[in-house]
Amino acid sequence: GSSIAKGVSLVIAYFYEKKNRNGRNGLVLLLEVLKDHTSEDDANYAELDSLAEQVSDEWKKSQAASQPSAPRPVAAPLHIDFVNRDSEKNLVLNSTLMQAFWMIDAPAGYGKTAFVWELHKFYQGLGWVCVFCQLSKKNARNTLGVANLILEQLHAPAVTLPDADLGDEIAAKLLDQPVGGDPQVHAGQAEHKGIAIILDNAEVLDDKTFIGVSGLIGDINKSLITTGYYSRNNLTRFILSGRDLRRKRNDIIRKILAYKGLSLSPFK
Repeated sequence: GSSIAKGVSLVIAYFYEKKNRNGRNGLVLLLEVLKDHTSEDDANYAELDSLAEQVSDEWKKSQAASQPSAPRPVAAPLHIDFVNRDSEKNLVLNSTLMQAFWMIDAPAGYGKTAFVWELHKFYQGLGWVCVFCQLSKKNARNTLGVANLILEQLHAPAVTLPDADLGDEIAAKLLDQPVGGDPQVHAGQAEHKGIAIILDNAEVLDDKTFIGVSGLIGDINKSLITTGYYSRNNLTRFILSGRDLRRKRNDIIRKILAYKGLSLSPFK
């Protein structure tokens, strides 16, 4: 009884204080692993998702209070091992389309997050403007919430009300980002560079929000077209990743963007 409870408390305390090499909280990582191995239909899934969010928020607050302020990273800091996905990775990376919309899905435990994070690192290494967002039921309740996640990664203020020009606003912020490691050269001036927006855990989006986010991505892309971004041989990659997206959303996928689908196979 009490000895077991004490042991559990010690384990929780240990993971809470532990950080990985990128400074992420150990308990959050542990909860995310448990969530990834829990069925979405399981009653514990929502509780694990909520608990991970709460712990993450508390951890960020404690770190912010104990350290001097620093610029927000453009991408979410993660450290997840990438293994045995080179063929799928090359399929996405070798796409010759100037504008590509990818939907990457697989059951739990197939390494979706590690896979899209590897894509993110590759594009970042090319000097692209990269946005990586991990969605949750808390931060992606609607299209506006997802838009604000993207804006946050671009160091832009949040939007409080839906706006018909939201796609234009995000596109403008993307084009204002430095590329190729040169703060003097922005994406709006670049040639032969690219923009990548990756939204992970997209299975948390309800149908209405899923359609809304796809519409937002389409609006961002249309805005980039009107600026002449693609006329300078630049590329974009819009990637949604999540559990069984194509199977669950097949009826509505055809009505929105022309996503290229990729279902991850079991590890070999």
